[in-house]
Amino acid sequence: MKKIFALVCFTTLLLTSCSNDDDAIDFDTIGTTIDLDPVTFGAPDFAVTFSFIDNNIEVFDSDVVQVFRREGTANGEPLWEPLPTASFFFFNETTNSVDGFLNYRYNFTIDDVEIVLNFDVADGNLVGPEFTTNQIFRIVVLPSAFAEDNGIDIQNYDALSSALQLKSKTIPKMAIQQQ
Repeated sequence: MKKIFALVCFTTLLLTSCSNDDDAIDFDTIGTTIDLDPVTFGAPDFAVTFSFIDNNIEVFDSDVVQVFRREGTANGEPLWEPLPTASFFFFNETTNSVDGFLNYRYNFTIDDVEIVLNFDVADGNLVGPEFTTNQIFRIVVLPSAFAEDNGIDIQNYDALSSALQLKSKTIPKMAIQQQ
């Protein structure tokens, strides 16, 4: 009986001492952050897919995926814009009217994330290479409890990066499947 009691005590001690629950929010089970190699969108779909499965990244049904587009830089630091982006409108000075719009959006499953360049323009030439080539995206996979319960605006990259203590130098770059 003493051996069983000692075994139960030892097991309980072992299990509780291995826990790293040192915070009020579960920061110990943060998902994954990935930088994509520069992306080029092309006809006919103007979409690209990043496979979590092919890159051995486990995403759960309860996870939340956020995608950010590198919009530019400020003081040498990247500016990350959350998707879906606000629309870019193309103005025709000759007709004094809007000829179309463009935006980036995404959808995801536990298997992959698809990033889409969505546009409707009267003149297809308006969608230049500054919108279609060498676009840089960052994918952040978060447990839903973190996304819902921490009071952080997960669409604000700076706030999210600070909460997750992300450092750009440690974020892996991965290739994407061009469609």
